[in-house]
Amino acid sequence: MDNKRSLIMTAMVVVAILLIGPAMVGGDANSDGVNVPTINVTVITTDETITISDGMTLTTPYVIKSGTLTIELEGSATSATLYKSVGTNRAMFYVDGGDLVIGDGITISGRSGSDAEDKTASVALIVVNSGNVTLGTANGSGVTITDAHSNYRSGAIAIEGGVTTLYNSTITNCSGAFVGAVRVETGSFVMNGGSINNCSVTGNGGAICAVGGTVEINNATLSDNTSTTENDSHGGGAIYATNGSNVTINSSTLKGNSVPNPVKGGGAGILAVNGSVVVINESTITGNIMIPCPGSDGNN
Repeated sequence: MDNKRSLIMTAMVVVAILLIGPAMVGGDANSDGVNVPTINVTVITTDETITISDGMTLTTPYVIKSGTLTIELEGSATSATLYKSVGTNRAMFYVDGGDLVIGDGITISGRSGSDAEDKTASVALIVVNSGNVTLGTANGSGVTITDAHSNYRSGAIAIEGGVTTLYNSTITNCSGAFVGAVRVETGSFVMNGGSINNCSVTGNGGAICAVGGTVEINNATLSDNTSTTENDSHGGGAIYATNGSNVTINSSTLKGNSVPNPVKGGGAGILAVNGSVVVINESTITGNIMIPCPGSDGNN
């Protein structure tokens, strides 16, 4: 039987949320490739449920080794925001064999309460090594990930294995050094409905960068994302695919994405290189621009 805990706090109050007691983890256990100091984490090894009210701050990262960690709204609440503590240089959730389920109406924010955005992190908010991640439900309002910024890899989600599925969810105002919102190295990323918008990267893929995994986008919108790069064969305002990645886009829209530096970059909407395959079915790709695009009207 699932263990269910109700954790309620008022906005702007910071507490550590410890479901089954903290553990000490150091080195690269949750660093997304970056060595960081040893800190307290909460390790999940059985089914656990957190119910949240608005304004909660997660100060202890969760490492999900087995079982399922479910995040859901408290009582009759229809929405709530879960904040990341500024200075916690690790993912909020590191999925390493277990499953993570986040329910409809929840916003995951890289901010700490109403404080200024934290752009010092070196990890995404959610890192998936193995296991399954599900955000939102097929008939629900979905989950929002916002204000997630990383100076290494992706801002919102880094997928290194397993299957990550989003339903009717939104990723907005995120940025990273390698990809703005979602990076897929191995494993699968499936987006059913929802949108990724206003994300940016100084590398490849303003919204999504696939470097060997599988991406499927269904009835979703990727808009107003930006890739700024000074490297040849790099770019992808919305999507960048390399290393034999497989990308399928069904009944979706890519619009208003851009590559501001076309001299050494490309693919204002999509850039696929190194044997990657992109299949597009009944979708709209329009108004994606390179600023400017030599020898053309600037559109791509």
